[in-house]
Amino acid sequence: MKGIFKKYFIFSKGFSLVELIIGMFALGILVTITGAIFVSMIRTQGKSLNIQKIQENAQFIFEIMGRELRVANCISTDPACQDNFQRIPDTSCTSASSQTSLTFQHPINGTVVYSLAGQVINRTVGGLTGQLTSNDVQVKSLNFCVKNNAYNDLAQPRITVLIGFSAGIGKDEVSIDLQTSLSPRFVKD
Repeated sequence: MKGIFKKYFIFSKGFSLVELIIGMFALGILVTITGAIFVSMIRTQGKSLNIQKIQENAQFIFEIMGRELRVANCISTDPACQDNFQRIPDTSCTSASSQTSLTFQHPINGTVVYSLAGQVINRTVGGLTGQLTSNDVQVKSLNFCVKNNAYNDLAQPRITVLIGFSAGIGKDEVSIDLQTSLSPRFVKD
């Protein structure tokens, strides 16, 4: 039995020190590259999750606003909006002239107010305020621009809503500015 092992190991010289060092160096480079790719994938996944949170919140907010504004009677930035035909003058969509809250009369819910409080969008109906955005998303800006809102001009008003969202912290933070235009459907006899 000893002779068999001796035959095998006599011809087997093994690895030299140089070959071992080169092999360990190549393995080290491979592990470093693999680790960097893994960290990059984790960071990309975090950013994708934050973008998804922003999209879900934006879709919910724009859908709620759209449904209510389509049947709104009085559109104003004044909380005392009572007259069904009261309109505010046109505003251009610049941050200096746009409004951060919008008040209107809904045929069923009464007076509805959308406003920015801190980093959340609030909806107030009948004196009760509810938060529309989740705690995972911060709202950096909320602006309403109203066009074609003069009394008796026979043009449909157009409300442009501009919202700046942010989600995540550190290197995973994502900021997105979104805009949509909504128009009430006034039926004229």
